[in-house]
Amino acid sequence: VLDDVYNTRAGINGRNDAEQYGGTAVVEYEVNEKITLKNILAYREDTSFQQIDFDSLAVVDVDVPVLYENDQFSEEFQILYNDETVSGVLGFYYLDATAFNEFDVVLGQTGGLLGLPGLNANTLGDVETSTWSVFGDFSVDLANAFGMDTGLELSFGGRYTNDKRTSRILRRTFIGGNSETFGGAATLIATTSDFEASRTYTDFAPRVSISWQPNDDHNLYLSYSEGFKGG
Repeated sequence: VLDDVYNTRAGINGRNDAEQYGGTAVVEYEVNEKITLKNILAYREDTSFQQIDFDSLAVVDVDVPVLYENDQFSEEFQILYNDETVSGVLGFYYLDATAFNEFDVVLGQTGGLLGLPGLNANTLGDVETSTWSVFGDFSVDLANAFGMDTGLELSFGGRYTNDKRTSRILRRTFIGGNSETFGGAATLIATTSDFEASRTYTDFAPRVSISWQPNDDHNLYLSYSEGFKGG
């Protein structure tokens, strides 16, 4: 245990930096008292370069420089409706995103003991997502529609999603320290995995519920819904 929480024996050195930015634009237009149009546009991007010394020792073992690069663009358009009996939304959503990272795992001391000086397990991952969906969700005040004294409401909706994922995973073994990405000149000795594929997933997820409010203090409801996790 070291004398101070800020002390370290970690031997890795180099730059650590991160940059992130993004923006969102929201536009609403009221067609009339019942219908509103809404558009949400957004973009976000970040880049990060970090040096991680997992063993926290001065020896070069489990030293991991890592690069992250991410960006995403999204667009959503909504038609909102509201009157005394019915309220709800119809919409379209689109997302295009890329998630990239690459990192070395340098096992200098361990590699030396194995006769592989500067052993380095390098991993690169690049995942692209392109997804779109159409959705709708409405609530009907049945009590108001039929002149009832107690609250009775029916809600129903659904979402259709088309989700495409494209993935590249590359794992390589070097000797001689860091790879070129991280300022080194290590020698490639093996490619242990080189995977690239694309697949599209589709799904329709419904939702329906009915609720009854016999008084101001109680609400009884029954609901059914399905969900979907893409990719």
